[in-house]
Amino acid sequence: MTNLLLDIDVIGTPRPKGSMRHVGRGILVENRAHSGDWRHTVVTTVHAEIVDGDGGLRDGYPELGPVTVGVTLRFARPKSRKTGEPASRSTGDVDKHARNLLDALQDSGLFKDDAQVVNLSIAKRYCGPSEVPGAHIVVCGAA
Repeated sequence: MTNLLLDIDVIGTPRPKGSMRHVGRGILVENRAHSGDWRHTVVTTVHAEIVDGDGGLRDGYPELGPVTVGVTLRFARPKSRKTGEPASRSTGDVDKHARNLLDALQDSGLFKDDAQVVNLSIAKRYCGPSEVPGAHIVVCGAA
């Protein structure tokens, strides 16, 4: 038995998490452009769902038990691609997309630690005719 914690659409171009590089004096920066912007968009969208009127998290958040996460990433179809799925370098690796999304969900306060994720499903596809780029995210907790 599971309970639904989140079922949202995040609008924007999904970005994978970049690798970290050391720039000196203990400072690390991501080497992937716009990774942090996408993570911020996810955090902001999740906050709109789980924050109460006083600016605090609603009861039940952060989830402290095991969670399952399902994600479908939607990308704009390039004019040069009439068929197929986004299996190219331009859309990024699903594992790096997962890292960025799980970090954003943790940062939002949805759950305490992304180590709580016991089941993860992530898919990439091109947008349909009436869709915009983004991500559909569903998170369930153990009842």
